[in-house]
Parts: sequence; C-alpha cells; structure tokens
Amino acid sequence: MAITHGMGHADFDYSNFYREHHDESESHAAAHAAHIRSFLGPFLPPPGAGVVLDIGCGIGCALVALRSWGFTNIQGIDINREQVESCKRRGLPVELVEDSTLFLLEHASEYELILILDVLEHVPVSEQIRLMRAVCSALKPGGRVILTVPNASSLVAARWRYGDFTHCSTFTEHSLRFVLKNAGLENIQIPGQGPLRRPPLRLWRRSRRAAFTRWLVRYLWRLVLTIEVGGFERIEDISLELDLVATGVRPAQQTGAE
Repeated sequence: MAITHGMGHADFDYSNFYREHHDESESHAAAHAAHIRSFLGPFLPPPGAGVVLDIGCGIGCALVALRSWGFTNIQGIDINREQVESCKRRGLPVELVEDSTLFLLEHASEYELILILDVLEHVPVSEQIRLMRAVCSALKPGGRVILTVPNASSLVAARWRYGDFTHCSTFTEHSLRFVLKNAGLENIQIPGQGPLRRPPLRLWRRSRRAAFTRWLVRYLWRLVLTIEVGGFERIEDISLELDLVATGVRPAQQTGAE
C-alpha cells in the first residue's frame, strides 16, 4: 500500500516508487483487488453497517476489494496527495491527511474494522506502538484490525525488507505480537504455515513441476529453520509467506495497553 507515517507527510514523492508496481487501469485494480481478497478472505467479518477504514489506502485496491465483497460503508486515508487524487478520480471515498495517528485519535471508537496493509513497516520503530494504539482507540469496542507486514522468516526476507527505501523494519510473529499487545489489542492471531503438505505429483505436467519446485524450496527452507530454531520454537507457527497477516480486537472494556 502507500507510505503512511504516524509523524505526518514525508518530504519526498513516494508515488515515483509506488507506480513502478501499480497503475490506475481498471484491469490492474481488479487483479490487485482479487489478490487482496485471496489472502484477506479468511480474516474479514461479514459485511455490516459499521464503518471500515483503510489506512494508507494507496490507489484504493483494498477499497475496491471491500466494495466487491459487499462492504458499503468504507473510507480510506493516505498522506500522499497523488494517490488520494487517483482514488477520487475513481470515485472512492478517500481523504488526504497530514498525520495518520492524529486522525485516528480524533476519530475515537468510530470504526468496526480497520485495515492497515503494508503500512506499519514504513513507520519508524519508535512510532509503531503509538500508531497502533491510535488504531486501537479508533476501533469500536470489539472492533477488529487486520494488518500485513513484511515477514522476516520469508526466503527472500532481506530483499523484501530493503526493496523499498522507505521501509523501517520487518517482523517475525514475535515482534509483531509485541507491538499489537502493547497497543492494547487482544485475541491476536498471526497464522503460521501449519503442517507441511504432501508434495505435488504428476510431474510430467509442466504446471505440476513448477508447483513441486516451489514445494521443494519451502521444504528445504523449513528444514533450515528446524535445524536452527526448532529446539525452542514450533516450526508450524512460523509463516514462510512474504507477508505476515495479523488480526487483533479492541477489548470490549478498554483498559489501556498491556
């Protein structure tokens, strides 16, 4: 998604980088929305009357995906003027903000669901818990946040971390849980990889050979993790995907960060 610092606008044009990977065409928006639906589907609640906020909405692909799911009360915010204007050209309800954290603090207990996809890694480490506390305060009691961040356990974690100049950090499930718990969220879920599936067979088919190669690479990387950290971590709890997906809930009775 787009760069969104809790501290406010960055003094450079992030859209130069963003547009290397995203454009305003309807075909791109539809393809990216389908991708978002593929990994967010298991975590989204059924569409309801509550307001849904997308923080760092970029050119609005997640908003398009939400709308296609049946969510009608949606809103996006971003600190990048070019991307906000792109959303408005496509009729998406998006607002340009100076400071995302302050915006959230000014909208306490307003949102049923908040998305913060590929955003937290752009925030300086010293500001991450502050931003997530503001996210928690902007949720209604019992409201849910869904976020994605770069996964330090991925096979290409270093490239994913440093491929974007504005990335400030990457995460394991442990460091991400630390941030979310200290933000005051509960019922935190960060899915791991789970048991290793059986390898694809019928290798005379080209598509199956590609799938088998992917399986083999992951099997070997999982073996490395087993050797290095298997003595004190459950390998099934470690995700190998490029991004970690996490969800958390604002307590029904807010008592502050843990």
